Amino acid sequence: MALAIDHYFKHLERIEGAMSLHQYQDVIRLSYESLRWVPKMIEQWRREYGSFDITSIPCIELAARFSSAQGDVARLEQLRAWAAAYPELGPWLQQIDERIAAARVQPKILDLAASQPGFLQSDVPKTVGVPGRLTGRLIVDMEHLGYLKRVPSGKSYGLYLADS
Repeated sequence: MALAIDHYFKHLERIEGAMSLHQYQDVIRLSYESLRWVPKMIEQWRREYGSFDITSIPCIELAARFSSAQGDVARLEQLRAWAAAYPELGPWLQQIDERIAAARVQPKILDLAASQPGFLQSDVPKTVGVPGRLTGRLIVDMEHLGYLKRVPSGKSYGLYLADS
C-alpha cells in the first residue's frame, strides 16, 4: 500500500501542474480532493519524524485562496471547521480566516466593477473598508477565475466585469 505522504505529494504535483497551466478550476478541484490525504500525512509525518514541522500545505492554501475569489464563504467555513479539528493545522486557521474575510468582500468588488466600470484597483481597499493586502491577491485571483478584467490605468488597474 502506498504511503499517505506519497499520495499527498502525488496530488501536490497535480495541483502544481494545473497552476503552471493556469487551469484554476482544476486547482480548486484538486486542492479540495487532496485534503483527504492531509490527516493521514500528518499522522505518518509525526510517526516518522517525531513532529509535524511542515510550513506550507498548498492544497489548504490554494483551496482557501481560490474559494475566496469565488466568494464561497460557506465552503471556506467548512474548510476552517475541518482544519480546526487537527491541532497541527492551527497555523493555517488565520490564513483561512483572512480568506473568509476576502470572500465577504468579493461581491462588493464585483458590484464596483459592474456599477463603475474602470474603478481603480488601488481605490478598492478604502472603498470597501479593508486592508489592501486583502484585496490585492483577491482581485488577481478573481481575474484568474474569469470574474474580472484588469486593464492598466496609470499606476493602477481599472476593474471591469469579465463579460463586459
